[in-house]
Amino acid sequence: MSNPNVSVEVKGDKTYLVLNEWNADGGVVNVTLSRGSLQSSNPDVYAGILMYGDTQIDVIEAHFSGGSNSDNVQLAITLGDSGNYFTGNATDSNGEPLQYISQTISQASGSTVNNLLTFTYLEPPADTDIFKDIYFYTTLGTIDPGDEVDRDPH
Repeated sequence: MSNPNVSVEVKGDKTYLVLNEWNADGGVVNVTLSRGSLQSSNPDVYAGILMYGDTQIDVIEAHFSGGSNSDNVQLAITLGDSGNYFTGNATDSNGEPLQYISQTISQASGSTVNNLLTFTYLEPPADTDIFKDIYFYTTLGTIDPGDEVDRDPH
């Protein structure tokens, strides 16, 4: 799995998926979100496991050159659980829409359900750092990446 617009970096005790602006050779970065163990505090909330190939990802970081406000990076998230599919757009932990990210929900190739969520990261204002958990709404309940999965477009 090789994409010229993505790298995996270990920083401290976390594994980062670093997304960079598109170039002529790039495109969508594909990851898989699987349903992890049930969180006992809420029976309808599950801990998510985000995978890039065989690597578990803790933090998603998007980098922009500042050259153009139309620059973006795209991340396609497929649900790895059979029969599970997205029922609505992802939100932050407060239920608010995600800033600097547009979303589309669609059917992955060969699927009959909306199990593909594509994020397009839009360039935020200079010196903007965003660290928020993202909640995914699916037919099997809400998937909460937990405290270990953040995003930082900057």
